[in-house]
Amino acid sequence: MHAKITLVRCVLFCLSLAAVPCVYASDNAPDSAGARAPLLFAGLADDDPFAGDDDNGAVSGSQVPDPIQDFNRPMYTFNDKMYYYALKPAAQGFAFVLPEPSRVCLKNFFYNLSMPVRAANCLFQLKGPELGVELWRFIINSTAGIGGLFDPAGSFFNLPTYKEDTGQTFGRYGAEPGFYLMIPVLGPSSGRDSVGIIFDTLMDPLTYLPIPGIRLLLEPVIKTSLNPDEYDEIKAASLDPYVAIRNGYLQKREADIKK
Repeated sequence: MHAKITLVRCVLFCLSLAAVPCVYASDNAPDSAGARAPLLFAGLADDDPFAGDDDNGAVSGSQVPDPIQDFNRPMYTFNDKMYYYALKPAAQGFAFVLPEPSRVCLKNFFYNLSMPVRAANCLFQLKGPELGVELWRFIINSTAGIGGLFDPAGSFFNLPTYKEDTGQTFGRYGAEPGFYLMIPVLGPSSGRDSVGIIFDTLMDPLTYLPIPGIRLLLEPVIKTSLNPDEYDEIKAASLDPYVAIRNGYLQKREADIKK
C-alpha cells in the first residue's frame, strides 16, 4: 500500500514538472464546449459573460423573454447551493492534491477531445479557415502535445482557438434565443442553446466512454480549481446575481454568434 502511494505521488510530481510550460502557453484555452451554458457558473475565466468584450451589437438580456422565472430562480438557487456545498469544496480538494500545472494540462486535455464539436460547427457555418485551424490544432496537440495535455499548436505555431457550438450555429442561421432557461447543474441557457447542448453532447467523444458523465463530473471541478473566486466576485458585484448572470450570458452568446 505504501509503495502504491509513493508511486502515485511520483507520477503526479513528474506530471507537474513536465506541465510547467503549458501553464504559460495553454491556460488561455477556452472551455471545451465553446461558449455554451457554463457548468454551475464556475470556471469561466475564458468565457466570462462579464469580461467586458465588445458586444458587437448583442441584444440586451432583458430583451429575451423569461416567462418561466418561477422555475428559473429556484433552479438558480439550487445551482448556487450545489456550487458552495459540492463543487467548490471538490475543487479545493482537487487543487490540494494536484498542482496547478497538472490541472491546466487536464483542462487542455478536455478541450482537445472536444474538437469534433467545434470542427463540425465550423463546417456547418461554412467557416473554412477556422475548420482548418481546428484540425491542425488537434493533430499537433494530440501528437506533439501528448494527447492534448500541452498546447504546442498555440505556443509554437500561434494557432488561435475558436468557440463554436451548435447553439451558435443555430443562431448563425437566424434562430433566436427563445426563452431564458436555467438548467439544473448546467447553469444558464436558452431554448435554442439547450437544444444545441443535446447535439454537442452527441458529438462529444467523451459521451461514449464506459464512464458516463466524465466531462460533467470532472471538467467543472478542474475549471473551478483554476478560478476559485470568479463566481464569488460576480455575486459580490451584483445586486441581483440571477439577473446579472442571465443578462451577461445572453449578451455574450449573441456577441459570439456575430463574430
